[in-house]
Amino acid sequence: MPLAMPGPIAVVHADHRRRVSPAQFIAMLVSRRRLVRVDQPKLGLRGLQDVETNELFEIEERKLLGVDLWSDSFVSGVGFTLK
Repeated sequence: MPLAMPGPIAVVHADHRRRVSPAQFIAMLVSRRRLVRVDQPKLGLRGLQDVETNELFEIEERKLLGVDLWSDSFVSGVGFTLK
């Protein structure tokens, strides 16, 4: 039996959008909340929208993927140096 997919997601108003941290985003990915992906690649955003409340949780893709982790201070803190 195929899985039922949620219907179209409603347009989200600005007051229902929320920026979240990488830890919050990952926690929501594995939670039991009914969420659907709402990515905006042209804007560099990844998103999750709650099917029941229409809340949209967004994060900048570069923060989620850890690009900021490769700064000089982080890398030198774990024993590596950038040249």
